[in-house]
Amino acid sequence: MRIRRASFILAFTPCALWATYSYDFTGLPSSSGWTANGTVDHDYSSGIDFYEDSGSFIYQPAVSTETVGGITGSANDYEVSMTLSTPSSTVIEFLRASSNAMRSNGYAAGSFISVEYTSGTIAIKQSVSGTLTQLGSVTVGYSGSTQTLRSVIWGTTLWVFLNNQLVLTNTSLPATSGQPGIGGFLSNDDYWATNITTVSIGHHDIAPPIAPNQSSLRASILPASVSLAWEGVPDDSVGVGVYRYNVLRNGTALTNIVGTPVLTDSTVTAGSTYTYTITAVDFHGNTTPPVSYTAVVPTAGIDPRRTGTYVTGSYWGGGGEQVDTLSGNLNFSIPLLKPMGRTGWSVSVGLSYNSQNWVQDGGVNWSLGTDTGYGYGWTLQIGSVTPYYAGWTSGVDHYVFTDGSGASYRLDQNNGGIWTSLQGLYVWFDANTNKLHFKDGKFWVMGCVSSGGEQDAGTLFPTIIEDAIGNQVLVTYQSAAGLPASVTNTSARISAIEDVRAVYNGGYPPTYTTYSFSYNNDPIPHLQSVANYIHSSETFPSFQYATVALAPPFGSDSSYSGLTTTHLTGITMPAAGPTSPTYTTAGKYSFDYDSAGAAELMKVTFPWGGHVRWDYATATYQGGRLLREVTNRYLAADAAGSIEWGPYPFTHSDSAGTIATVHADTTLADASGIGAKKWTFTTSGSPWEIGLAAEFLQLSAVSGTVMTHDTYTWSQTPGSSVAPKIGPIPYISQKVHVIDEGTADAQSALTTQIEDAYGNLLTENIYPFNN
Repeated sequence: MRIRRASFILAFTPCALWATYSYDFTGLPSSSGWTANGTVDHDYSSGIDFYEDSGSFIYQPAVSTETVGGITGSANDYEVSMTLSTPSSTVIEFLRASSNAMRSNGYAAGSFISVEYTSGTIAIKQSVSGTLTQLGSVTVGYSGSTQTLRSVIWGTTLWVFLNNQLVLTNTSLPATSGQPGIGGFLSNDDYWATNITTVSIGHHDIAPPIAPNQSSLRASILPASVSLAWEGVPDDSVGVGVYRYNVLRNGTALTNIVGTPVLTDSTVTAGSTYTYTITAVDFHGNTTPPVSYTAVVPTAGIDPRRTGTYVTGSYWGGGGEQVDTLSGNLNFSIPLLKPMGRTGWSVSVGLSYNSQNWVQDGGVNWSLGTDTGYGYGWTLQIGSVTPYYAGWTSGVDHYVFTDGSGASYRLDQNNGGIWTSLQGLYVWFDANTNKLHFKDGKFWVMGCVSSGGEQDAGTLFPTIIEDAIGNQVLVTYQSAAGLPASVTNTSARISAIEDVRAVYNGGYPPTYTTYSFSYNNDPIPHLQSVANYIHSSETFPSFQYATVALAPPFGSDSSYSGLTTTHLTGITMPAAGPTSPTYTTAGKYSFDYDSAGAAELMKVTFPWGGHVRWDYATATYQGGRLLREVTNRYLAADAAGSIEWGPYPFTHSDSAGTIATVHADTTLADASGIGAKKWTFTTSGSPWEIGLAAEFLQLSAVSGTVMTHDTYTWSQTPGSSVAPKIGPIPYISQKVHVIDEGTADAQSALTTQIEDAYGNLLTENIYPFNN
């Protein structure tokens, strides 16, 4: 169990991974100082190979010890590390071994504890006078030709790292003494090898790292989440390096943080108080004294940052553009594909960008954007469900459903494993069957789980989209970073879609494909092209990217020095669907971003000419929270873009620092100065009401005559008493529409409605003007 955390980067200088730890031995075993057993091919200049046989090298000298504070470590506690080139056979790190220790396929000699790495599996085994037993195992990903296997043993504890990631532990080892060593064997008779290029033997470090700096702890606290950031710490001056940070909440283990020292806890309750305790842990298991932070979660309010397009939100724009009039987020979406169901329904698949990728809170720059294969800030998904865990043993606290636009809805109403939301969306996730249901009878089977080194690891994606009578659309996803290509459906990257029009694509069993996706070989593979097999215009021959510096938009921050990310810079469009292996192109989308590195989308040029662009500014909320929002929009008046209309300015009546949870209002003026729109929002009351549109005005100018005035009354559905227990959910129960307000010709109309628990209209009353 774990708590899911966002991929944040913070404004602190990261500590070095390695300190000045000194190994007793680094290199390749030789006849001096080692006992050789069995048969190996040993080239002292390039490495050790195992060909058709088995062998071992057991280190003879006693491993050195360390004395700290009058306490001396044991020579039976140490680290064994190997660097492996093209590992393909079984490689072994021996621990507490007798001098004759050796392993081969189905055979053991001597006494030892072994860590054995074979074809994506790591196992801990024990031999007592040649009798072999297994103490544990784990399946791991394979991420390239060079691997580092590292075993650290002390007392009764063993930690096993692959490429500096802890993958397997054991805390009840029976063997207490013996020497380190290395070995290996082939599990078949192939003439194949594993090349061990470097072996390191070193003492067990017993000194803890430097304790985290209490004064460096910073927090971003919202009614539904607490985010913590603190300054990374180094190990002691002769230590082996800091590996992770352990985090407790109110004295109970919450999670471990590896890498950037940032945590987001999205399982808090509004109005509660939580004390987080943090300790740093090095690669040899030494722990620092704790530091703590007490967070008082507010009882009301919402996150002022809002990405995507919500069903209860207010938006303005055109041509793929939707500016959130409450938060100032830009959502820009490009529809790409429309898989079809047999009875005529369709599934929308497109790219979606959201601009609010940064927040500064507590003096910390929080990078909230991710790149799962489409560029920083961009997503391509049908939808997803993410579990959030309250602690190691607490199970799921809630789920979050994210739609294709990036709008996220909290599913936190649990009734027998069926999870629903109070945020305006009529969906329910059945965790018992792993299906996401919609009120029209369709459901998604969430058969893909993002895994491995993915930024969104743990997120579920649909592999089957099915209607009420069994018609399906099938979706397949790529393997996750660090996993073999054969382990499909483990990332957010769609690789193929099959719908009712799919074409036979060979293979046995046979495969059928409507659309296929190709990716490059970046560490995070990026989408390169989309092809289809049905000769339609839904073909995209090329996606272009650029590697750029990553930096916050709130000013210079030295901790981001040298960091980079990937921008989606263009999409080549076809003139028509491919009816042969070749086709013509009709131009492309081009995307321009800010020069600071914040990945704010500044301009979109369309394939057929023309463009739209935006300016951004920093909004200061109460408490010093900073958020970026769209302030001006511009539009090309002609295809060449030589004439531009603008700006269309977005303004607010609240000034910097006085903005509470959300803006009180937003006014949008026409570029001509004639005409304006104004939205007013609810800023107090029950939490579900905050941020909902209360009024909308059409004006002759920013301070001009009110042409029309709409006033909205929001209510909540009664909520269902039977499963799925949806609601109560907000909806507009009354709208008053007034024209020529404040004049002798003023007229008003009224519409009222009542919805049931599932959003179905029960009654509607329409009162025309002055009736």
